[in-house]
Amino acid sequence: AKLAAIQAVTAADKDGFVPRRVFVGGMPYSYSREQVAEYWGWCGEVEALDCMTFPDTGRFRGIAFITFTSQQAADSALQHDGEQLEGHSLKVERCKAAAAAKHMKTAATVSGHQQRRQQQQQQQAADGSTEQAQPTAAAAAAGGGAPAPAGPDKTAGYNVAYVGNIAFEAGPDDLQALFAECGVTKVRLHTDKATGKSRGYAHVHFADEAGLDRALALSGSQLHGRGIKVGYGQPKKN
Repeated sequence: AKLAAIQAVTAADKDGFVPRRVFVGGMPYSYSREQVAEYWGWCGEVEALDCMTFPDTGRFRGIAFITFTSQQAADSALQHDGEQLEGHSLKVERCKAAAAAKHMKTAATVSGHQQRRQQQQQQQAADGSTEQAQPTAAAAAAGGGAPAPAGPDKTAGYNVAYVGNIAFEAGPDDLQALFAECGVTKVRLHTDKATGKSRGYAHVHFADEAGLDRALALSGSQLHGRGIKVGYGQPKKN
């Protein structure tokens, strides 16, 4: 994954952006690396994932740099900019080579800090003492975003729509009703495993391609006071 990220950075285009790589901010701090990969994996196959963490605790900072295996998947991720995810507003932008290089340098420094901290904790455990870590505040920003391009194309035989920016109050029955004229066969509203609360996005299955196409025409429809986003779902890679 590190090699893939380095290769992507060195292949920056003439405008200084890294192909197939995006900057993501505003994700919930509670997300694990696996949850971050799962969320963005619906846009397409992830080649490399770099999650930013707090140096003192190793906890996720809500920021990640993601390299996809295709530009189409990266373009799909850009469509999530501004969406709400568990009460957080997502920020998704094309990744500049300079920012990516700085991140890799910072990540190496943070890794060193974490390694030293782990060694200290192991030594303290051996001495029968523990140290209470004090949290610190941190933030990151990226600028120069460009208008988001069109979402991904249809995958033949995969009649599934991605539905994002869903209000927390909305349930599977609300989505079933909204897409009732499209031939819904299944609604998968993604929820937090620990709390059971909605994560604000879903995948809706349809009986045929025609129903899927009708569903995309409903993008922007209001559901519990929030305009939903509807796009073609991308099957996960095995």
